[in-house]
Amino acid sequence: MEDAIQVNEVMTENPVAVERDQTLQQAAQLMVDNDCGSLPVTDSGTLCGVITDRDITVRGVAAGMPADHPVHHAMSAKVVSIRSDASTGEASELMAERQLRRLYVVDDGSLVGVVALADLAKEQTAQQATQALEGISQ
Repeated sequence: MEDAIQVNEVMTENPVAVERDQTLQQAAQLMVDNDCGSLPVTDSGTLCGVITDRDITVRGVAAGMPADHPVHHAMSAKVVSIRSDASTGEASELMAERQLRRLYVVDDGSLVGVVALADLAKEQTAQQATQALEGISQ
């Protein structure tokens, strides 16, 4: 059996995150500063949700929330995560199954990284990457 590549070998470590009590405006500014459309939401380092630019627009602004409203009122609390010692194959399967483009990496309750489909594609065979993308695209 060949050695499996672990998620911690391909993930981005220490991802930018927003604390659950920070404001929607602060989350939006972090997205601008980091050129991203979503952020993990943490509570003292523990992953508790995710917020996207769409969440800010639809759940926040369109619902009449002021910019200084806490992020946790507009975030999605259902977050799919994976351990850093999981294999990239497991990550790819989970992404395909849940139709996700990224997974948050959590060890002992703490957010330690993020792994994106592009990270996995670099390390997997063309067939594995294609299968993951097909699952996500369905």
